[in-house]
Amino acid sequence: MKTRAIRQKPKKHRARRTESTSTAGTKPPCFAVYHAQDQMAMVMPNANLWHIDREQHFRQVADVQAPLEAVFALTNHGAVSDASWTSNHQVVWHADIPLRSSCVGDVFVCCATGRAWLVKPVGLGEIVPQQGESR
Repeated sequence: MKTRAIRQKPKKHRARRTESTSTAGTKPPCFAVYHAQDQMAMVMPNANLWHIDREQHFRQVADVQAPLEAVFALTNHGAVSDASWTSNHQVVWHADIPLRSSCVGDVFVCCATGRAWLVKPVGLGEIVPQQGESR
């Protein structure tokens, strides 16, 4: 059985990138994947929890280097390959704990811009920063 070494979580990304598909010759953007800690988030996703005690409600589980529209599939077991999503080459870091697939209620954050999206029952919804909150 082939194993893959877990890489250390990268430091803050310095280059400014957009969330859309990259242009030829550049790397795709990076997204931090946060899993909701409360299973009720799957039933009733709540963007406000992102603003309220984030560490209590979410745990960062991975960094994925891919366009936003690909992150959900890349962080789901069996969606891209028969292997665990953590073995996808676009997953540049993941927590060293048992991980579930991404689902409704989870959050994807652009490493370069800080913009965040909540996984909804259909698609993604951008989480609008509260007044005075930096991205």
